[in-house]
Amino acid sequence: MQYYTYTVWFVDGHYYHGMAKYRGVDPLLDGYYGTPVTYKHKWQETMFWKEITGTFNTQQEANLFEQEQINKCYKTDPKCLNANCGGYILDEHIRKGHEKLRQRGEFFYDPEWQKQNQEKCREEKIGIYAPGVRSRGSANQPREVKQKTGKRVGLLAKTNKLGIFGLSLEEQKRNKSMGAKTQHAQRWMNTDDNHEPFVSTPCGLSRWQKHRGIDTAKRIRVL
Repeated sequence: MQYYTYTVWFVDGHYYHGMAKYRGVDPLLDGYYGTPVTYKHKWQETMFWKEITGTFNTQQEANLFEQEQINKCYKTDPKCLNANCGGYILDEHIRKGHEKLRQRGEFFYDPEWQKQNQEKCREEKIGIYAPGVRSRGSANQPREVKQKTGKRVGLLAKTNKLGIFGLSLEEQKRNKSMGAKTQHAQRWMNTDDNHEPFVSTPCGLSRWQKHRGIDTAKRIRVL
């Protein structure tokens, strides 16, 4: 035996599942009763006893069994005192942690940290700048879902005069002109295997593909 799992039972019905390394003495007498992140007062104010639930030769085996035990009660039984399971933390503790960081202005609540982190992610191509990340999410949603979401967001923006609906006629005209120039400067190529690799502007390629019954998503930008 190299590792063991245990459950700490409290007289009021609460309990806590854990895992520990074998210390060469009887696990019931080694004096280890867990390192809880929350509810620490229970160990100081409430009587409890320790039950050994399994013995293992590897840490991986012990971890898996511990997770199985916690999963049975995690987020469902209010008597369970485990605040996380396999790296997942209870929502209420996440909210409390965020509130403390917000009050202290640390990490992502610090504007300077946000700027530095964004520059680092962009340079190292990690996080939202990692290859392929921006192609996930809404980009993979069905067209009907995209259209429905677009109409809902557009109506909300129009009602509250947000985005383009908050611009003057002169600003809208200027933005349209700039957008048209940017779009017409681009060149995209058809990638459908059953047709030639036709190259055109975004709108021109869309018309060409629709006329031939080709999915307009089958394209790559070449300029």
